[in-house]
Amino acid sequence: SQPFPQLGAMLSGLFEVLPEPFLAVFEFNELELMLGGVANIDVEDWKRNTTWSSESSSGTSMNTLKTWFFDIIKSWNHETRAKFLQFVTGTSQVPIGGFKNLQGRYGQIKKFEVKVINRVRKQQFPKSHTCFNRIDLPRYVSKKEMSELMMACTRIDFSVGFGDQ
Repeated sequence: SQPFPQLGAMLSGLFEVLPEPFLAVFEFNELELMLGGVANIDVEDWKRNTTWSSESSSGTSMNTLKTWFFDIIKSWNHETRAKFLQFVTGTSQVPIGGFKNLQGRYGQIKKFEVKVINRVRKQQFPKSHTCFNRIDLPRYVSKKEMSELMMACTRIDFSVGFGDQ
């Protein structure tokens, strides 16, 4: 009898999808990287592979917003960056090859996108569209306000499902 019957059942199911000889060629850390992605979040890579769009050109300039956005992300530790990435994309890991290989809902390459939207009220939170790797970022009037509201997005508990209260 197996000491861990659940593990045996899980491996049996895994080997039905991926034959054991295929997996045997990988070291554990290689397999972890393939399944989970890159552990380190390179902010410069993130910046290079982000597209920006805007509803209008009034208010705080796009260049100022871009600078604030990445200054804020650079100021965070890895855990906070990962939580924000999860808020926007649905995953806390960067794929192998970096942000240029970020995938959308149907497996196609879909870059990280920031859409600057007009504010309709004070203290308006960013809104994420995880299937499209897009965040709707209100046109904030100060870096402090942007930082506080982006940070609030990292405090969301992703372990709670849609139907849970």
